Amino acid sequence: MPKIFPFKAIRPKQDFVDEITGNSSDFSRTADLVKFLEQRPENVLHLTKMHLIHPEYGQRSPEYFKHVEQFASSLHSSDKVIEEEKEALFVYRQYINGIPHTGLLGLVDVLDYQNNTIKRHEHTRTEREKFIAELFNRTQIFAQPVLMGHKHHKGLSSLFKSIIAELTPILDFENSGRKHQVWRIDDSKLITEFQEVIRSKEALYLMDGHHRVSTISRLYNKNKDEAHRYLPAFLLDDEQLQIDPFHRLIEGGGIGEIELLNALEPYFEIRKMVGDMHPPRMKTFCLVTNGEMYELYYKGERDFELDVNLIEEVVLKEIFHIKDSREDQRISFIRGDEGLEEAIDVSKRENAHLFLLYPCKFEQICAVSDRGEVMPPKSTSVEPKGRMGLIMYPYGKQEQNR
Repeated sequence: MPKIFPFKAIRPKQDFVDEITGNSSDFSRTADLVKFLEQRPENVLHLTKMHLIHPEYGQRSPEYFKHVEQFASSLHSSDKVIEEEKEALFVYRQYINGIPHTGLLGLVDVLDYQNNTIKRHEHTRTEREKFIAELFNRTQIFAQPVLMGHKHHKGLSSLFKSIIAELTPILDFENSGRKHQVWRIDDSKLITEFQEVIRSKEALYLMDGHHRVSTISRLYNKNKDEAHRYLPAFLLDDEQLQIDPFHRLIEGGGIGEIELLNALEPYFEIRKMVGDMHPPRMKTFCLVTNGEMYELYYKGERDFELDVNLIEEVVLKEIFHIKDSREDQRISFIRGDEGLEEAIDVSKRENAHLFLLYPCKFEQICAVSDRGEVMPPKSTSVEPKGRMGLIMYPYGKQEQNR
């Protein structure tokens, strides 16, 4: 049974939300992100992106960690942020294209991850974990909750409705085209009600933040103390999650349009298409190449549960001979519709091809996780992610007595 716990959060005051919080995914161009950081010297994105405005600091250099440690110290003592006096859970609502997505934010136990009550579906990289571990140890701040999903529960929806109807948000703002609202739950009876609902779940499913959770697991194994055992998570049921695909853009494969179509023909029914280029169903892909669009419907004999496995095994490995899509420089990943227009322009170049995928379903992700398997890299883009710097956890500083 998974568990969730209240904590004494660090958060910005309402008037300083724009100065303190941010998400790097808000920026399609690095130049725009750099300008944002230069204009907001106290923004938490400096923790992971300081090297963009100070290229003299390599992101893994001693100088980089020294400066982010100084930044975090200033943030902890800033009069623009508040450390809550009471432990609390939080109801967090984020609007995407006007549609509200509401979830619960609190601490989860890394032991639940280690005993597979919190389930994963991605591999992690040791080098990335080393960087995150150093960052957490130096800054003692967990600035963005990991995202977890769970199966729908009517009782949780009812609790959210009553909280939103009866309480005033402690944070309420719009940024980058999205509205954000946060309600604090510090009443012990309400906290217990939320905890009981979460404990009724068989499992939580990690949607985003695999490297951070794996890093916390390693740090806890090393320290074995309560201050290093917990991490903040944003929990949403499957009806509140928005799951988008990552598309594949391949450049420099040495294969032109006609040669590619010939290579695809044994595996797919191919027809030219016009208009909406989004795949209409599973086992169907859209190919954009040389200014033309094609619909590809899989007709092969091999059975694939996931479209991302199909594209990985049949197209990337067999046709382009891409052995590891995490490392191969020929492949780029396009998140949903973000950057799609630019990717289409790139696909007009010689030997450049864009494959658009149909999104995975939550049930498919759960099935992979339940079997203890992993999905190919960049299989899903799941929203809404918690805004970085909005509700922060002083990692390694608060002893939890559970």
